[in-house]
Amino acid sequence: MGSRSDKEVRRLSVRWLFNSALGLLLVGAGMAVFGEAILLKFKEEPFLEWFGLGTLSLILFNTGLSFFGTGIKYRIYLDRKRKSESTTRVSR
Repeated sequence: MGSRSDKEVRRLSVRWLFNSALGLLLVGAGMAVFGEAILLKFKEEPFLEWFGLGTLSLILFNTGLSFFGTGIKYRIYLDRKRKSESTTRVSR
């Protein structure tokens, strides 16, 4: 029975790490693209260029927040799973 629980902990750990890391990467990319969009606007480049980059930056940033939030959800599941395992082992 411990094997099944170990697999679940491992699965939750991988999901937490993957989603959190990807989320942080996308948030950073969104901020970088946003900076580029601001530079294009101040250089008075055509509207569609800086507006398109600004829109892309919002998409990247919000997608990153979504992945990061999902990572937090998996971390909470992982912590609850570990806590329930520790209380189960103590009560035996």
